[in-house]
Amino acid sequence: MPAAAAGVVLEDYIETHLRSLLIPVFTLVAFGALMYFAERWSSQDRSLEKLTWADSLWIGLSQALALIPGVSRSGITISTALARDIDRISAARFSFLLSTPVIVGAGVLEGWHLVKAARTPAGSPGPEIQWLLMAVGAATAAITGFLCIRYFLRYLQTHTLTPFVIYRIIFAGVTLLVYLTYSR
Repeated sequence: MPAAAAGVVLEDYIETHLRSLLIPVFTLVAFGALMYFAERWSSQDRSLEKLTWADSLWIGLSQALALIPGVSRSGITISTALARDIDRISAARFSFLLSTPVIVGAGVLEGWHLVKAARTPAGSPGPEIQWLLMAVGAATAAITGFLCIRYFLRYLQTHTLTPFVIYRIIFAGVTLLVYLTYSR
């Protein structure tokens, strides 16, 4: 809920003030470092069953940071859970459970924007919305997402988050290079 509330309140601000390519350069590195240190320093001795209300609150609040470009929703929630000594698998499971209302809410909001955009200023219907294509796209995304989550949870049983940290740093470097090349 904190992410949804923040999204509604801050949507216009984020769209107008946080669109410089330098924002994700900074957040990719900063939150990659947070992910790295959260995993390294966490005792990871608590399972999902030992999650407290305070854990849920902190993890839920951290999810709102993903509204900032370059902050991964799953990355920040997993990192926050690790910082609260939740084990890596439980952190990922909880992160993906938290994603459901956010993804559904964002889909409904974007659908509302689409319906509004499909109307002309006079209020008459504008271009026809291809609902079947949208349903196929949503179903494909859901199936792909489920398979990725399943693989990721299996991956985390024997691997760390370090490759994702490295990816974030490389992607930040490429983004900075693009910015420096084309901002002149």
